[in-house]
Amino acid sequence: ANTALLLVTPSASFELLTRHGTGTSGRRNFMVSIAGLISTPSTVEAFDGGVGGLGKTKPDTGVVFRDSEIELTQSSRGSVSAEVVAPDGTAALLSFEAPYPLLKTTSGIEARDLGGFESSFVQVVELPKGTMLDSMKPNDFGRLVQATVMGSRGKFGAYGVPSDVKLARVNANLYKCKFTVLTPAMVESDRSALIAARQVGTGIFLLISTTTSARFKKQEGLLRSVSDSFSVVRAPDSALRKK
Repeated sequence: ANTALLLVTPSASFELLTRHGTGTSGRRNFMVSIAGLISTPSTVEAFDGGVGGLGKTKPDTGVVFRDSEIELTQSSRGSVSAEVVAPDGTAALLSFEAPYPLLKTTSGIEARDLGGFESSFVQVVELPKGTMLDSMKPNDFGRLVQATVMGSRGKFGAYGVPSDVKLARVNANLYKCKFTVLTPAMVESDRSALIAARQVGTGIFLLISTTTSARFKKQEGLLRSVSDSFSVVRAPDSALRKK
């Protein structure tokens, strides 16, 4: 069966690593780093190697910032905004609101509840030539998600691609997804996610908001509000920062 990386928080990682006794110096150093993060109320530092920071390699989220020197920030109300670039070079203004802190990563945009299991991150996918998001069939959308978000280079793919992936359309721009992944301790875990989709240029910009399947029913309203806040629009020339 195919497997993948669990979106796991530092606190959950500690429990798993302790329970299964991995005990490598790298993992110990990771937990020492996390201890200094929990007290940070807004933007936090974290490893970027897969969801939860425990991946073997940095995930390919497809996110390209228009100006890599501008630091990504989050307002006191949880608003995250960024100038990004679609695969064809079209500049876009992206924003969403999350109740959990923004992570300072080098390769993407992610907010995560360090004390729980919820997370939201951005994935950019190039549309097949001649395809538009509004006219895309659910099966075609599912194949794109499978190849990117659920792929071996995606956020959930550091330990193998997810298995039992099931995708259902909620509305024209929102999908619900269920899948099974492996934790860093090689334990299977069922997860659920809402995937909001927006198109600018030749790119589909996805906001994946996820938690464990056991928590999904209770957290669905929160994840839906994050998904509904997701906006990606073409940037007017006057709004672009000149280098």
